Amino acid sequence: GNVLTTNSILISVRGYAFVSEIVKNLNLQNYPIKQGLLDKIKEEVKVKILNKSRSSNSLDELVHYYIDNIDARAKKGIIQITVTSQYPELSRDMANEVGRLVIERNAQERDAIIQNSLVFINQELESVESLLKQNRADKEFFEASYNYNQVVSVKQRIAINEQILSATLDQLEKAKTENALDENLTSKETAREVYFGLRSEELKDLIYYDKNILKDLSKEEYNKVNNLQFAIDTNEAIYKNLVSEKQKILLRSEEHTSELQSHSFISYAVFCLKKKKSVTLLVYDPIFIS
Repeated sequence: GNVLTTNSILISVRGYAFVSEIVKNLNLQNYPIKQGLLDKIKEEVKVKILNKSRSSNSLDELVHYYIDNIDARAKKGIIQITVTSQYPELSRDMANEVGRLVIERNAQERDAIIQNSLVFINQELESVESLLKQNRADKEFFEASYNYNQVVSVKQRIAINEQILSATLDQLEKAKTENALDENLTSKETAREVYFGLRSEELKDLIYYDKNILKDLSKEEYNKVNNLQFAIDTNEAIYKNLVSEKQKILLRSEEHTSELQSHSFISYAVFCLKKKKSVTLLVYDPIFIS
């Protein structure tokens, strides 16, 4: 997502480290602060930090001075930067430098977020993949046990006999209904009803017998296999989601790279009126959206 917000931009450009970098980049120590209109409108306590008796000011003095003379606002990808200086040409240069650094820092922060996200997801993928490998190996081990196969075999036999029993009972009910409506029953039709009745009882006995066998068998391995299959299904879903998230992040990374290669990030302030000591610069940064 987006890195800079309206508040974070204001905090960033008026931070000591940020302004200090601008002072150094533009060699602002070559432009000493002069007592004049701008100083007079400042609070007296702030004016005192500037040594007016010298032809130059310390880095700390310049930084504190310009912290109060740089302002930034942002909305929907447009960053409005206003710089005030005693030197008109500096207002222009500083506005340009602030705009350049805002875009550069935002790009760096966004790139860091993307890279950190990729590192995290790759670690998670590796962890889930390791769990899946172990789960599958454990499941295969327990499935090979004699006890597990006994339980599976009995369960399958019960399931098959229950299906046959259901069909047999349906046939028995059908035969009873047909015989009840037929006044001239033949021995063959009567035998059919008897057969389905006996067959259903036989199946019930077989199912009862197998269920008793199942009670005596240890289901530990069988339950372990079921639990492992649930873990495998869960981890496979997690793995799939992580892969999807990684693809989204890689796509955002490509878009981010494309944005960085764009030449339409900033419209530089290229001129400044001789007596204009305050310059406002509008910067369009497609990476930033408030």
